[in-house]
Amino acid sequence: MNSPKIAVITLCHPKHRGNMARRAESISTHFKTIHGYDHFIFEDRGFKKAFKDEISSLIPTTKFINLWENPTLRLAESCTPGKLIGYKGMCLFYATEFLNYLEEYDYVIRMDADSFLKSDLDIDAFITSGAVHGYIRDKTDNHGATRKTLPAAIKKYVNDNKVNILCNENDINCKNFYSNFGIMKTSFWRSTNVSKFLDFIYKAGGIATHRWGDSTIQGNALRMFCEPDKIIKLNFKYVHGSHRWRNF
Repeated sequence: MNSPKIAVITLCHPKHRGNMARRAESISTHFKTIHGYDHFIFEDRGFKKAFKDEISSLIPTTKFINLWENPTLRLAESCTPGKLIGYKGMCLFYATEFLNYLEEYDYVIRMDADSFLKSDLDIDAFITSGAVHGYIRDKTDNHGATRKTLPAAIKKYVNDNKVNILCNENDINCKNFYSNFGIMKTSFWRSTNVSKFLDFIYKAGGIATHRWGDSTIQGNALRMFCEPDKIIKLNFKYVHGSHRWRNF
């Protein structure tokens, strides 16, 4: 059996660069895997060579991808070239579009620019367990327009299309597995039911019009299509800088 291919990703722009060296150091110190990983920084506007060299010196497998030089069709349709993609563009990227850049990878670990590991994370244990999704924090999306429109839209999609789901309809809601950190098994996100659901999400236009968040979209996809015991709350020390949140 071939070793699984692992990608660690973040989407960021130059104002985030102050955190990125600390983030890279925490990754190089605390990620524990015999398989190795590639480190992707998706640039919303390009970074200067000196910054790229600094990060690459900390994680030699770093690859930089400028989204405006390599946009997906949906990003090109939804965002204005030359401007930052903004919060809604970020939601679109993490809800659906990141997969288009990572076709050969079996696992994707999202770790935002202000995400810091403070103790070891055993990636291999997650993989050998057969888990589909690993997360660090339970949360509820309290954004008013999302609460009003997203669960209703998903329920209508399920009922209109007679979609078989693994949860009760009442479990289609705004609870989520907070996504500034997460480990995702990509075969789940590429499966037929999930791909159709994410296609519906994009065509519904709710990300653009109602600011549907990626974590709430993903939370519902996981409850509807993933066995609950394959969703694992991870136990390691973690800090989300901009939210001043830690679990220790």
